[in-house]
Amino acid sequence: MEHVPIEYEAKALDVDREAITALLNSRATLVQPRTLQRRYVYDVVPGDTSTWMRLRQTHTGATLSIKRIEHDGIDGTREWEVAVGDFDTTETMLTFALLSLGQKGSPGRLTWAFRLPRLDSNQQPFG
Repeated sequence: MEHVPIEYEAKALDVDREAITALLNSRATLVQPRTLQRRYVYDVVPGDTSTWMRLRQTHTGATLSIKRIEHDGIDGTREWEVAVGDFDTTETMLTFALLSLGQKGSPGRLTWAFRLPRLDSNQQPFG
């Protein structure tokens, strides 16, 4: 089974979101407007926090992915993803498959192009 290329993800806790956004706006190009996404996260195996399924809809479409933490490093999460044609129908199918919905949210997202990497900022709550 092939996985998508590794996304290097990091969480920044207790930061001044407005200051970071202003810094990025001054040094990078905002490549898309602020968007609202729907994101539902399902437990694959109850109690196993190392593997989960995510259904996500953004302004570009809907995807279903499985994520698995293999180690705690910045490159330790593997992901397999497919495009889905209909978010709501896929959500109904996952419910019928008896997957337990662990999280449901609508975070906002800003995306900047900065040299080679793409920088995404998920903002909860949206605003």
